[in-house]
Amino acid sequence: MLLYGLISRGTQRKQVEEALRENERRFKAVFNQQFQFMAILKPDGTVIEVNDTCLRVTGVSAERVLGVRFWETPWFNQIPLMQERLQQSIAEVAIGSGSVRGEVEYSMADGTTQFATYAITGLKDDRDQVVEIIVEGEGVDFTQRKQAEEQLRQTNEQLAQVNAELARATRLKDEFLANMSHELRTPLTSILGMADMLKQEIYGSLNEKQHRYLEVISQSGNHLLTLINDILDLAKIESGKMELQILPTSIEALCDSSLNFIKQVAYQKAIKLETHIPTNIGQIDVDELRMRQALINLLSNAIKFTPEKGQVVLEVSREFSTDRLHQHTQQIIRFSVIDTGIGIAPEHLPKLFQSFVQIDSSFNRKYSGTGLGLALVKQIAELHQGTVSVVSTVGQGSRFTITLPSQNCSDFTQMQAMQLERTLPLEP
Repeated sequence: MLLYGLISRGTQRKQVEEALRENERRFKAVFNQQFQFMAILKPDGTVIEVNDTCLRVTGVSAERVLGVRFWETPWFNQIPLMQERLQQSIAEVAIGSGSVRGEVEYSMADGTTQFATYAITGLKDDRDQVVEIIVEGEGVDFTQRKQAEEQLRQTNEQLAQVNAELARATRLKDEFLANMSHELRTPLTSILGMADMLKQEIYGSLNEKQHRYLEVISQSGNHLLTLINDILDLAKIESGKMELQILPTSIEALCDSSLNFIKQVAYQKAIKLETHIPTNIGQIDVDELRMRQALINLLSNAIKFTPEKGQVVLEVSREFSTDRLHQHTQQIIRFSVIDTGIGIAPEHLPKLFQSFVQIDSSFNRKYSGTGLGLALVKQIAELHQGTVSVVSTVGQGSRFTITLPSQNCSDFTQMQAMQLERTLPLEP
């Protein structure tokens, strides 16, 4: 019985060994016939198995990789960046951090390099310890992608160079215009001054025809001077040469002086001018000259595009604005010019504040202008750390609003925001 038992156990052991060898043969067959590159590593990265596909495609013999740490094999020993990346990835998998995927550049036996995607996975025992590491890779032709990336890089460099040249050209243009201020204004001012003296008949009496000609000279000269002033002011701002003279300024006086410039034009069209200003509105720190220029531009536009017997309102309000991001509350002041004019279509609103742009070419025949007024308003508002906005309805009118931070102003509370409404007389 004892002998029978020994024979039986020996037979079973042989059967088990044969089964293990058969399984190993099957594994080898499957392992070597895989389309992907495959290698089996110890937890420390030493290569213990590598499939035929990997050896055949790369041309590297098994003797040169077995027993060598994976990142030190001939595939990577000439590429330090890849060695560092693979060593780090294998170390992460060895401590049980999961799988790692990526792209890798490797060397062939002939010295050329190729690219592959890879996945590194750990095999664990019943104690959840990594005992082997599987590396799978698949060759990828990155040639086209690398060429596209190189082309994109070259294109970006060219665009950066072109943009730098454009910025330089724009800066030189703006500096030239800003520096030409005196040379352009002086002779034109002299012409207008001489025409004015002739109109006053200082140098002798004139007939009616001569008066008409001088009036045309004056109107044309003033129109040209306005255009030159707008261009030069915009050039100064864009070239960074516009310096603001920030001083405490009476808001009510600022509005009154702005309205004085456009009263005559409003009178000629029988347009009613109104102001809505809170009582005791106080002062604001601004460049009075530039802010008056912005308000005059808005008021002039409003009158230009408002039919006869319409209405234009200059409204001022001071409010409290909360910056939720920084948990900060500050006062802001809004200057709004409201008209009952022709209005602006929604598709034209984005074009309003662009230089030399009028919203519809058909208006050029009826409404004169350079397209610089609103661009200047926007630039002046931004120089004061403010903004300009517009709300408009075709056929009903528009509201243009300059919003400024109300810094260093006289004391003001919401209880004081009582409207002081005035209607200016139609007489000039």
